[in-house]
Amino acid sequence: MPTIITSDGVRLNYADQGDGAPIILIAGFCAPLESWELQRAALADAGYRVIGLDRRSHGGSESPPFGQRISRHGKDVYEVLAALDLTDAVLVGGSMGASTIWAYYDLFGAERLRAVVTIDQTPKMINDETWPYGFYGLTPGNVGTFFDDGIPATGRGLRGDRLVKTFDDCGHAANVDQPELTNAAILEFVK
Repeated sequence: MPTIITSDGVRLNYADQGDGAPIILIAGFCAPLESWELQRAALADAGYRVIGLDRRSHGGSESPPFGQRISRHGKDVYEVLAALDLTDAVLVGGSMGASTIWAYYDLFGAERLRAVVTIDQTPKMINDETWPYGFYGLTPGNVGTFFDDGIPATGRGLRGDRLVKTFDDCGHAANVDQPELTNAAILEFVK
């Protein structure tokens, strides 16, 4: 498996398949790049270059006793993009992989990026006048009572350059629970 060495000396594994515009898949907590196996094949078959990344301390990547902050994970993604000379990349992350993307964006903005796909994660949970895309209806005014009447309804549909999908009968890892729907949603967004 190919590797890169980060600026702080950590070896990161990645898988690279296909040709075309780059899509980088970033798994969540404890998940290896193989957790994206069903997406890697579908995206490569659709004409994309697909890179699955084992974040530090995940999968076959090195597990150092340092550099475990989410900001360092975001910097690792930047260093992978730089090492592979990738621009106009689409980052796709699930759960903690999505948090890694938001850390990247916090540090580097849209540098080297064309788009971001986050699965089961938002950069800001509480909605306010500047951010209506947090958890469904959660506001500063109801944060203490939000779940008093059970779990609220979900599903927001299509909004401009944002595509929000809700999958029925799906757990936290949509790419594993509902791979066909996940693949279709990613391909719909990146086209």
